[in-house]
Amino acid sequence: MQFILIIIYSINIYGQEEQCNRNQTLILLHEQNIRDSLYYENERNESNIPDAFETSGVVLRPDNLIMYIIFDNTFQIGVFCTWLAIRTINCTNKLLDWPDNTFNKLNSEFEGIAYNSLTDTYFIVQETISSNVSSNEYNSNIFEVQITTNVTFSSINLIQSCRINWTFESTSKGFEGLEFMMHHKRNKNYLLALCEGNKCKPQSNSEDSVTSLGNGKLVVLDKHETTHNNSCQWVSVGIINLPFDIKFRDYSAISAYKQNTSTYIAVTSQVNSQVWIGIIEEIDQNPYFRITSSNKTGVYNLPRTIVNGSMCAKEYCNIEGVAWINENQLILVSDLAKKSHGVLCFRKDESIHYFSLPNMQESMAIYPSHCS
Repeated sequence: MQFILIIIYSINIYGQEEQCNRNQTLILLHEQNIRDSLYYENERNESNIPDAFETSGVVLRPDNLIMYIIFDNTFQIGVFCTWLAIRTINCTNKLLDWPDNTFNKLNSEFEGIAYNSLTDTYFIVQETISSNVSSNEYNSNIFEVQITTNVTFSSINLIQSCRINWTFESTSKGFEGLEFMMHHKRNKNYLLALCEGNKCKPQSNSEDSVTSLGNGKLVVLDKHETTHNNSCQWVSVGIINLPFDIKFRDYSAISAYKQNTSTYIAVTSQVNSQVWIGIIEEIDQNPYFRITSSNKTGVYNLPRTIVNGSMCAKEYCNIEGVAWINENQLILVSDLAKKSHGVLCFRKDESIHYFSLPNMQESMAIYPSHCS
């Protein structure tokens, strides 16, 4: 009887493990710790490496050889070689200093980065900054920078800094992600800013946390250039409501993958440890874009692990950035884990993760699974 009970218990463990990671679960291809990736480069001066990497966003260079990673605890920008680069070019992981390097040790509040394919520049959004109008209000700000990375020279060139004409009630739930979008019919370009909180506001103590779910929002921003009387600013021209069935408690990053026929969009949640994928397309009227479905549309779990023999637990607790590699693969980056998150979360924090969508095994030819 004892022997039979042990067998049943073992079957239950494997059954639970399959239950945790089946169907809509992303497939891990490779992951690397950010600190280890920098220490590995022998020519780096370790004194220049921050004590912590509060990773907050990632974007791929158009050639897919380099990724740029931002952090909210420093103005430095990380340059990291993708696995494609490691196999094809001489590439070095490094940190680039901000043009005014006295900013390097300051909290940047960077939370999203997007590539402008028209000018070969990058937009970086600060989650919140103090308002010029009231001490009880907060705005956001967008830097436009040019990033140069080659064998002989690497630098950040600050082109412009413009406030966003949008008000938040606190510093903790501002804009958390950013994407650059071209509207071909209107011959205009916009930025989509992802609100961290449902309804684009912090969760109040009195508000039912369940009923507030399903209210994710993207703010469509149009740039107003500097005039004689006014500084440049990004102005809200519309709000895109994410589908109501995305029941995320927070929204931590956004990325679009543009193709000839359609544009995929990925939205991540740090708290839920999930990624939602859909389609974004142009429309003629405000807010100029809408979210639709495709065969990939749905909520995907990041892999879970088994604890106490039967419980599914999150270990990817701090996803703060997402970028498409191709239509079937994503790069995700993790923030520093909080002490309250527990030991499992520290195993995956401050890291870069390569994932494939499930049932897309052919895509592993680019980043094979044995790399992990």
